[in-house]
Amino acid sequence: MKTAQVVLVLMLALHRFGLVHPYCRQRVAAAFLSNHKIVMSKRLHSTLKGHADDDAIKSSKSKLNTQYFLLKSEPDAYSIANMQEDKTEEWDGVRNYQARNFLRSMNVDDRCFFYHSKTKPALTGIVGTVRVARTAQPDPSACDPKSDYYDPKCTDETNKWSSVLVEYEQTFPVVLTLKEIKQEASYDPDGLLANLALLKQSRLSVVPLTREQWDEVMRLIEIKVGENK
Repeated sequence: MKTAQVVLVLMLALHRFGLVHPYCRQRVAAAFLSNHKIVMSKRLHSTLKGHADDDAIKSSKSKLNTQYFLLKSEPDAYSIANMQEDKTEEWDGVRNYQARNFLRSMNVDDRCFFYHSKTKPALTGIVGTVRVARTAQPDPSACDPKSDYYDPKCTDETNKWSSVLVEYEQTFPVVLTLKEIKQEASYDPDGLLANLALLKQSRLSVVPLTREQWDEVMRLIEIKVGENK
């Protein structure tokens, strides 16, 4: 039993036998209640802080678990401007097994660079970002005879292709071109950029990046934005 509680019990006992003035009892009771509120306040603060710490840990874990990718699209077929207008898009039409497997490895909230391919050199490169809004499912375009990505061997039971749903995040004010990426990579043949799957597996339309490679690319984009102000 805490000291304040002991004093209060003694004062109440004395008051019962008429040995203490009621005013004194009220003062002790008030002091006890005040002390009790402080203790409860500290406990509440500790609980709230605990919840805040838990949220921070969950956020940190979420970032650690995030995967990073690069998605290629020909701007004449589907551009970052189309992506911005549509907000979400089914990323279908992938007909390479390795690229398909990368799609299947994606989780919700993984992030992807949007890359314009097969266009003018000054426009070929990273133009924005999207996030994964839904994980892989059978690609409906594979079984659609009207689709440009139709696979004659596809049936609902044997659809071997996959697609994910992506959501628009941002359009960069500059294009980080393939030429610029290659130039930066040449400065450090064993560095982060030199090991980009974009350069080593250039035929793939879907490639992964490490978190460090993602950050390095973002750093180059920030530098180019600053230079163009």
